[in-house]
Amino acid sequence: MQEKLLKTTNILLVIAIVILFFTNTMLNRRLRNIENSISTLHISHSSEASMTRHTLWNLYTNLNNLSEQLIQNTRSTFNENVQIQSYNAATTSADIEISFSLREHAPGDTVSVSARGQNTVHTAATAFANGHFIATMTLPVQDNYIFTFTTEGSTITTGELMQFNLANQLSGRFSYWLGHGHSWGTNQPTVYTFNPHFTNLTQGNPMLEINALHLTIEVDDTAIQTWDLMPYVQNSVNGQVLNMGWEGVPSISISDEPGNIPPGAHFVARLIIYDNLGIRYEQRDAIVTSHTASHYRVTGGAGGSASTTIPAPAREWVYRSEHEGWGFIQIVE
Repeated sequence: MQEKLLKTTNILLVIAIVILFFTNTMLNRRLRNIENSISTLHISHSSEASMTRHTLWNLYTNLNNLSEQLIQNTRSTFNENVQIQSYNAATTSADIEISFSLREHAPGDTVSVSARGQNTVHTAATAFANGHFIATMTLPVQDNYIFTFTTEGSTITTGELMQFNLANQLSGRFSYWLGHGHSWGTNQPTVYTFNPHFTNLTQGNPMLEINALHLTIEVDDTAIQTWDLMPYVQNSVNGQVLNMGWEGVPSISISDEPGNIPPGAHFVARLIIYDNLGIRYEQRDAIVTSHTASHYRVTGGAGGSASTTIPAPAREWVYRSEHEGWGFIQIVE
């Protein structure tokens, strides 16, 4: 009787195991089906989202193009173009040529062009050739201009041509940012090290080459130290580039010792540029010494540390008046 009961129990266990195996297999199959369905839905959703973004981008681009076409079609002029012919260092000016076409004009009309700067207006007559009106004028390079045209005949008509940011172009040809870091040791002054990155895109024009480049550290508008960076400027395919080795990297000491910048002081790194046009450009960057000398005075044993901070380069090429603004190169004189 006992053997029969044991045999029956074993049979039931086998049946239960088989049932569990098939049940588990079915559950795993259902789980895989669910996972596959979720994956398919995810792929479908991603594809639809991508198609939606693509459709919206095409619509946005088409609307912008249509808007631009409508604006151009309603303008009195088209094919406006300005080219710099040459630079004059003696007068700090540029000879430029502006050309454009008019949708409507009478053969006898006299057409002139005006360039309005911040405080001055320059005017020149045009010549007509091959469907284009062409005017040449000499403009001071330290300004940005808005060009307008005027036709005089049976009626007088005037309208805006384009904006010509001459000063911005001269400042914007430079690329510059200042990497800096600091290090310290036991009972030693904190040393700030500067790593300037600078390029000058001259477009092959020798008048746009620089002939002086200085980095000055100032505290309370007083120059503490100045480095001549011009010996490290090299010619490149597109212009000039600053290439400094570690032996020439500028550095200053932060300590309570006389002649050094005191701990916690705010100081300014000023880049000064002169080009062959005789123009002076500057960029000012504020440097904050957030550490004090007491933070690094350790008694007993050897110690020390170092850190490096490399701020993102400033990319704001906007003309400003003298000594106004920070973090971008500007014409100052």
